[in-house]
Amino acid sequence: MAAPIGWGTNQFIFVEDNVFANQSAGTAPYAIIDGYRGARYVLRHNTITRGWCEAHGSESANPFRGTRGGEVYNNTFIGGGRWI
Repeated sequence: MAAPIGWGTNQFIFVEDNVFANQSAGTAPYAIIDGYRGARYVLRHNTITRGWCEAHGSESANPFRGTRGGEVYNNTFIGGGRWI
């Protein structure tokens, strides 16, 4: 049986109240956070310019499992932001 995800506990990494800005001219947006190997993260109250959040699934070609849990809310995305 799988262990519980543990929503709202200290098993998550919290990334809060930051400013992330990709200021390189001509470059594509980049991943602010990229989760796999059972990653658990909360990304909230940030300003993210030309960036996104990424979470890999278990269908990935590498031998590691995907993201276990992610919460992304109350962020400001500018210029190409998304959660994939």
